[in-house]
Amino acid sequence: MLFKRNKNTSERLSYPDKLWILLALIMILVNEWTSGHDWARTPLFDPIQIMGLNISPIEIAILLAITPLLPKIFIRLVARHMVRHPMLSALTIGAFSMGMITGYERLGSIVGLVEIKSFFFLGVFTYLSCQAIKGGLFKRIVPLLSIACIAQSLISIFQFLTNPIVNANLGEQTDVNFLPCLLLPVFVARLMNQNEHAKFKYQFCIAIVLINLYLSQSRSAMVIALSGVFLTAAFCRMQRNRPLYPMGRFIPSAGLFTLVLLLVVGIILSNTEFVRSFVFWEDQANQGHNASNLGHYFDILRGIQIIAERPITGMGFGGNLPALGTATFDVIHNEFLHFWVFFGIGGAFLWLYLFVVMPVKSIRRLDNARLRGFPIQDQHYLIFSMLSWSVAHFLVDPSFHQFFPQVWFMGLYLASLGTSPSTDFGMVTSRFRKEQTMLPLGSQV
Repeated sequence: MLFKRNKNTSERLSYPDKLWILLALIMILVNEWTSGHDWARTPLFDPIQIMGLNISPIEIAILLAITPLLPKIFIRLVARHMVRHPMLSALTIGAFSMGMITGYERLGSIVGLVEIKSFFFLGVFTYLSCQAIKGGLFKRIVPLLSIACIAQSLISIFQFLTNPIVNANLGEQTDVNFLPCLLLPVFVARLMNQNEHAKFKYQFCIAIVLINLYLSQSRSAMVIALSGVFLTAAFCRMQRNRPLYPMGRFIPSAGLFTLVLLLVVGIILSNTEFVRSFVFWEDQANQGHNASNLGHYFDILRGIQIIAERPITGMGFGGNLPALGTATFDVIHNEFLHFWVFFGIGGAFLWLYLFVVMPVKSIRRLDNARLRGFPIQDQHYLIFSMLSWSVAHFLVDPSFHQFFPQVWFMGLYLASLGTSPSTDFGMVTSRFRKEQTMLPLGSQV
């Protein structure tokens, strides 16, 4: 059964494991709380005012659920983290301190505390994901996650087909949850490594998620999904012929090839309005629903202007940011600039450390473990979608912490970077030996 660690023991899943499973299913099955269409809104994520603080029902429920775990979360993610990762700790503390001080000076209040809320939940999700990965739960839960992604995609497609307001024209997009497309590399790896009888479920999951992404007309989601699927499939195919080929050597060459492939496809389909919408400076004929990146380009220019005014301290947390002319805006469609504006120059270094330095270190550790004979685990395939996701957010997407399901995935991503096949295999082996000693004599494997 799912809620038992091993069929030979009566040990049940721990409370953090059960909570992680519940949160994973919720985050996959619902749409973002910033839903663009009222018919697809999820009240669970709608913010409400409590003592002047915007907080959603799901956030209240999570806060109540994790209350017994707060001492462990504090000890493991703060005390141990500061010792094991001093550079990341220094960058995080410095960036947050600068954001709080500068935001208070600009606004005259501590309203910027609201901005820390998402990062607090990021720490919670990272802790829960670490427990799920170390305990082997993530590996066993992959089939259930694929079923949840299928259900979410079918619900979105049904809403799309039954709502006459929405159609497949550019700009009339349905609401999309990014999590299924970010989890696709895990399903592709399972598909490539499963026997013929077990492949259909993952084939159907990948196909239905891609169909839903096309109907959503979300360009960044489709690029992320297709890149993740292609890179994972190519890597799994290469592993069959060259099992020890370093991932650190594969990613740059395969990533460049994927970029060229997407550009070639874009040139071939350059006459379509959808492909032209990727170009910053080209406006669309559909003026009523302009879905081009032209508006994102202006947001990026505003972000650069703000950084030029205060390059060291940034603008700090809280409130709308000053923009060109008399307009104000609170979204910068560039995650790197977003971190720089809110956290100052320290935020820029923090972003680079999270999305450049940490992945490089993790891939090197992963390759070294594979050379020692330890197999690659499911969670390590997430790096293929995260690479595309980081590039998309660096170019035109807003910061991840503005969308609650993406905060959950970011916690899973950080947890996957902190594990290697050697540690996973060692923990599973030690648990197996412990379970074997508990079995009756003569029944041990």
